[in-house]
Formats: sequence, structure tokens, C-alpha cells
Amino acid sequence: MNIAELSATDEGQRPPRQRVGAHGFDVLTWRKGPAEHVDPSKFRHVEHTDPEGRVHTWDLADTTVDLPLDRQERARGITMRQVTRLDVKKGAVKQVHILTTRTDLPTAEVVYRMGSRWRQENYFRYARMHFDLDSHDSYTSTEDDPARLVPNPAKKTAHGAVVAARARYERAVAASDAALLAVRSPKPAQEVVISNTEHDVLTADLRAADAALDAVQAAHNRVSARIALGDLHPGQRALDTETKLIHHAIRMAAFNIATALARDIRINTGYARANHEAQSWPARR
Repeated sequence: MNIAELSATDEGQRPPRQRVGAHGFDVLTWRKGPAEHVDPSKFRHVEHTDPEGRVHTWDLADTTVDLPLDRQERARGITMRQVTRLDVKKGAVKQVHILTTRTDLPTAEVVYRMGSRWRQENYFRYARMHFDLDSHDSYTSTEDDPARLVPNPAKKTAHGAVVAARARYERAVAASDAALLAVRSPKPAQEVVISNTEHDVLTADLRAADAALDAVQAAHNRVSARIALGDLHPGQRALDTETKLIHHAIRMAAFNIATALARDIRINTGYARANHEAQSWPARR
């Protein structure tokens, strides 16, 4: 549910930001698309020590911006906090904007949380490589729900046909344009008359490609994006999930313990290689 949808569910006259907050939601996201640059005088050099004991330094500016929501809310819009970080890559300075409804967090904490948004995804990627998350922890199976909707592979095939037909059409357009340009560009003082029959011959491939593209697009539109599992794979069975979830919980607990130990070593000891070996130590366990 986005901000506009949350606002629409509340019929009160409170500002949109308050209505979002009334639902218990806070927003933290990148600001994509064109945005006005923040005055350079508003930036301050900030240091932040994360829970792992690592020190980060950023040049940050803390401002507010007024954003429209949708056509109904455009008159009022929503006011959000904007934390801007200066990002220097290859000598070019870029302003990276972060939007949030949290006003209680320090600017550095906002940037750190935004940069750490992939921690769960990174854990599962790491665990697949080192904890064998995709293993069959149990071979007990149950019948899968035949009415469950799954992606229809025929949709992907139809889409591939559309892509191929569109590429053929674009090539036909280029070839037709080149052929017409050639006959319409006679030598000086020479007149050329192109008959309808000649024009049809020059554009025959283009018209055929256009008709083929229309046909495959219509076929693509008729194919459902999702299909019942029973229609795609009748009688499919699913592995028992209870045992696997228990094993996942044990693996995650072991990973968290190893991570906590590595963090304590990094923070509370002077071990020089803590940052390097902390990543490989859980895998060796």
C-alpha cells in the first residue's frame, strides 16, 4: 500500500503525513527522478559509528520538501524530511536524496538505515551459499494446492514472440525508409515518378512485418499471466515445510551468534584482521 492509498482510506481532514502515521507506517526511501539541488552551504560533515563498530563519514544536508501525491491530493501534497548525501564518483559530485517521515532520527542514522536496507536479502544470499538453505531437509510431501495461481510459461513464450516481431518490424522500417529514399533522390535535373505499384513493392516487407507484429501482440494479450497449478502440473506435490522451517531457524540462530561474536571481537579487541575474517569465520563453522 502506498502513501496515496493510505491517505485515501482516512476520510478525516488531517494532513496526508499525519494520516499515514495514524496507520503506524513510517517511510524511508530513495528519491528518484529529477530533484532540485540542495544549497551547498547546508551540508555538514557527519560521523556515524554503526552497531558493528565501523565509523562512517558523510557530508549531509537535512531539509524538508513538499511532494504531490496524486491528482486528488496534488493541491495539498505531503511534506517529508529529505536527507541529502554528497556522493563523489570519478571526480563528479552527485547529490543523493533520501526521503523519510521519521523526524526523530539523526541524519547519519537515516543514511545508515537506508544503506542497510538489503541486510535480509544479503543474509539469504550468504546462507544459500554456506548454510545449504535449498537442501531437502525432509522428503515428506503433501499434495500441493491445484487452485494456486502460478506464472504461466506460455506468457513468457508469447512475450518472446512479440520481441522478435517488433525487432523484425523495426528492421523493415529501416529497410523501407532506405529504399524509398533511394528512389526519391534522383540525380540533378532528373525527375522520378513512383507509381502505387512500385510503392507497394518497396513497402511489402514493412506491411507484412506490421501485420505479424499486430498478430503476435493480440496473441500475447490473450494469454493469461497466471494459471492454476493443477492445469500446468497436475498432481504436483510440495515438500513438508515444518521441518525445513525449524532447520532454518537453527541456521539463522547459529549465524546470529557467529555474527555477534565477530562484532564483539571487532569492537572490543585490537585484532587487526577482524574485518577480514569475520566474513569467512561463520562459513568454516
